This record gives sequence, structure tokens and C-alpha cells, in this order.
Amino acid sequence: MKITAENLGKRFNREWIFRNISYTFESGNTYAVVGPNGSGKSTLLQILWGQLPPSLGTLRYTQDQLSIPIDEIFSYLSIAAPYQELIEEFTLEEMVRFHFHFKKPTGGSIQETIEKMELTHASGKLISNFSSGMRQRLKLGLAFFSASPILFFDVYCLQPGG
Repeated sequence: MKITAENLGKRFNREWIFRNISYTFESGNTYAVVGPNGSGKSTLLQILWGQLPPSLGTLRYTQDQLSIPIDEIFSYLSIAAPYQELIEEFTLEEMVRFHFHFKKPTGGSIQETIEKMELTHASGKLISNFSSGMRQRLKLGLAFFSASPILFFDVYCLQPGG
């Protein structure tokens, strides 16, 4: 699968967050978007996965040289991000089952997936009672164990001395 960005730009009100980004991202490769806080990294990712529209430029999604409409792109990718919402009223098992109702798992049962996430002890626990670390592990696990050609991880990393 390919995501092709041509002259992408995004602005909020009159301030440009970024402009003139052109690149082709191909599944099977690993990419990192780096920069200081507020430079538009998360905004760019949200545009690439179809959550936000660009203010300028075009995006094309293709698989085997066939075009994928923007309103179908969600079925080709998985996302893990700190600002991603989880359903607080669900238990872990309900959340995993719900997620894999929409995404194909990489293999194994719901319980095997929970074991791979190392959250077996919390299988019946409500998401609202999860620690921030458990929530992050769940978000990463749901993305990682989904059979998607494209995975997006929007993570915070501290720089040495920062």
C-alpha cells in the first residue's frame, strides 16, 4: 500500500503549521516524523491517516496500483496515539472484542491477544480503572495486533537532556 502526499499544507486560522510536503510512504517500510513540540508532527499524521483534511495539496492512497477512496482508508490502517479515546465503560476483554469486530486480528483468540499485551490480570477490569501505562499498552496492542498494511504510532519521546 502507498500513501502519496503532494504539496501538503495545513493551516489553522491564518497560521501555517506546515507547507509543501511531498512524499510517498510505502507499507513495509518504517518512517519517523521528528521535530520540536508544536511543529505539526501529529497534525501531519492525522492528515495522512484521513482524520483531518489538508488545507493545501492532495493525498492519494493506493494498493496494487488501485486507488482507495478516503472514506475507506480506515480499513487499511491502525493507529495508536496518546490522544486516542478508549471506551471507558468497557472491560479490557470487551474493548478488544469490540476493536476486532472492525479490524482483522493478526491471529489468535481474544484471550491470546490480551496475553500478548501482557494484560491478562486486567481482562475483566473496566478501562476507566486502567493506569495511563495500561491504557498506552492497550492502544499499542490494538494497533500492533491488527492485520493492517499501515500502522501509525504517534508517540512522545524525550530527547536526552529534555
